[in-house]
Amino acid sequence: MAKSMRMCELQFYPEDGWTLEKIKELCLKYSTVNEYAMINHDKDVDIDGKPKKAHIHCMLRFTSPLPTEQLLSMFPGLKVSKIEKIKGRWADAVAYLTHLNAVGKYQYSKAEVLANFDITEAIEDRLPNINEIIERCAKGEIRHYNMSKEVPAVMLAKNYQIIERACRIYQDN
Repeated sequence: MAKSMRMCELQFYPEDGWTLEKIKELCLKYSTVNEYAMINHDKDVDIDGKPKKAHIHCMLRFTSPLPTEQLLSMFPGLKVSKIEKIKGRWADAVAYLTHLNAVGKYQYSKAEVLANFDITEAIEDRLPNINEIIERCAKGEIRHYNMSKEVPAVMLAKNYQIIERACRIYQDN
């Protein structure tokens, strides 16, 4: 467990009395919480297709690094094992709330996320712009062998012909 963190994910269980509103109230109580976004995952299933126990994911970004002990005091009853430092990008953590970046999992609606910022804008910040993808294909930076790694699947599916033409520009030069 990290000693202090700027961003973290917390996990709560409704069966323990946690609700989105209760968590929101606690977030609003502390000025150290700069941004929050949370969702109730009540439609997840395990690898056998059986429903998982409902749980709430809460992503927090702080104004300055926050010690774990202070976080525990802000959310009474929260277990240390349910705190995880966000090591990647904030936008990716926010995207996970809807499973946008978790193919094969239930895709939650952005409307189900309770946040104090525009999550659509935050999520779009993580996705490359189609014009950037076209430019990179035309320069040969994105080729067929690395396309699935460099281009998000949804973007590729929606823009396949355009991306293919851009790749041909590189091949023809």
